[in-house]
Amino acid sequence: MIGFPVRVYEGKNTLAGIFAFIGNLSFPIKKKRVMEIAAKQRDIIAKRWFCDFNVRGESEHMRLDKYLKVSRLIKRRPVANEACDAGRIQVNGKVAKASLNVKVGDIIEITFGDKVVKVEVLSIEETYKKDEARELYKVL
Repeated sequence: MIGFPVRVYEGKNTLAGIFAFIGNLSFPIKKKRVMEIAAKQRDIIAKRWFCDFNVRGESEHMRLDKYLKVSRLIKRRPVANEACDAGRIQVNGKVAKASLNVKVGDIIEITFGDKVVKVEVLSIEETYKKDEARELYKVL
C-alpha cells in the first residue's frame, strides 16, 4: 500500500505526461502506472472493508466483549470488559483481553465465582434478538 496520497494532474502540457505530486516533489510518470496504483489502492480498500464478511453478509469475527454482550452471556459490555481485565474469561485455554477477535469454533470459558461456563461459538452476528441469542453458542 502506498503510504502517501497520490493526486493526478493533467497540466497544460499533456505531452509531458501526467504528474503525480507527492508533497513538494513532482515527477512525470506514465498514465498506465497511475492506473495500476489506483487499482491497487482500490483493491486494498475493498479488501479492508469487505474481507471480513462471508457470503451471507455477516462478519467472520467480533471483539470478545461485544460477542459476550450480543450473545447475552454477559448482560452489559462494560461488565464484559471488567471480566476480561480481571482474567475471568479464557478463549481456547488462554486468558483473553476484551479486544480479542472471536471466531466461529472458539471455546470461551467464563468464571462466575465458583461456577465455570464453557461455550463454543457457533455463529457471529452484529445484532440478535434476545430470545434467539442462545443460537449463537453451544454450552459444553
